[in-house]
Amino acid sequence: MNRPPETAPRPTAQPRRLHLGIHIPNSAVSAGTWESQGHGPDTEHYIGIAKAAEGAVLDAVFLTDLPTPAKDAGRGPGDGPEPTVVLAAMAAETRRIGLVATASTTGNEPYDIARRFATLDLLSGGRSGWHMVTAAAAGSGPDAARDGEFVAAVRTLWNSWEEGALVGDRGARLFVDTGRIHPARFHGEHFAVEGPLNTPRSPQGEPVRVRAAASPDGWKRAAAHAEVVVTAARSLEEAHASYAGIRSRAAALGRDPDAVVVLPGLRTVIGNTESEARARRAPLNERAPGRPTVSGTAEQVTDTLETWFRSGAADGFTLTPDVLPDGLHVLTEHVVPELRRRGLFRSEYDGCTLREHLGLPVPVPPRPMGSAAR
Repeated sequence: MNRPPETAPRPTAQPRRLHLGIHIPNSAVSAGTWESQGHGPDTEHYIGIAKAAEGAVLDAVFLTDLPTPAKDAGRGPGDGPEPTVVLAAMAAETRRIGLVATASTTGNEPYDIARRFATLDLLSGGRSGWHMVTAAAAGSGPDAARDGEFVAAVRTLWNSWEEGALVGDRGARLFVDTGRIHPARFHGEHFAVEGPLNTPRSPQGEPVRVRAAASPDGWKRAAAHAEVVVTAARSLEEAHASYAGIRSRAAALGRDPDAVVVLPGLRTVIGNTESEARARRAPLNERAPGRPTVSGTAEQVTDTLETWFRSGAADGFTLTPDVLPDGLHVLTEHVVPELRRRGLFRSEYDGCTLREHLGLPVPVPPRPMGSAAR
């Protein structure tokens, strides 16, 4: 597949279309509705979610991680398998849907993260994304300098292989062009990585970098490092504030704000009537009060998504159905078709990689190699 130059901007000729991702809790079962599931999640449960999302031509599934048991695990699901392993199983059963996993910069090392997501990207044909979080559930508080250095080290490793380094020329008996593989030589205050990575360059240049941001401090970090930002706006006004805050901070840092996709995270509760939706929402509010939620009939939920999108408060959404997989099926069978009818969502994939789904450019590799070197 021919890729655009690394400095190419996002396409502007196409009409603006919203992006949709599905957030899967780390246990793949909503904490407020686990009693209705009948059993715990298994491989088929996860794969079924991915297939349903792909069938609806959604951009990606977002699988979160909680590396330590939840404080109230006795009352509901709080455990879950390691997300990149689950996404590898999903990758084997899907062809287009993006695959985003959470991994902390606190409980891992840059080389491990770089290799893990590079491998997932190769297995999936360029569909992986790294949701960057700073601290584990019981870990230390965030440190911006350490966090930024971790991300820079990972990106340096991802770019230690140039495009075309993997040759595979049997006639010339040349498997790898070693002249296109470079040591990372990343030496910073917190991390030192010589490299290079032992995994070829990503089919999409680099896995997509994702970050959640719920405050001005989070907006600043997201603007510095993320290509996709999941916000926690509870109203249209908050969504406008976070959208503008992230884009302005990205521009101030010299980044193209159009190369940052903002996807507010919303829990969806959909009923045949408003009263039915309220009844479905009640047990969720008991377990997770105040979480940003959109509820009502499918048409009412679609109205809310359209208003936020058309008013410039979002580029799309990361949606958490109240129940999986049933809540996802309601979205794909009722909300998504209505979004298409209104000209807001695509009917088929335009590309194969997660970057292509999101309209993101192939990033410019950090230069010089090991930019934090002293």
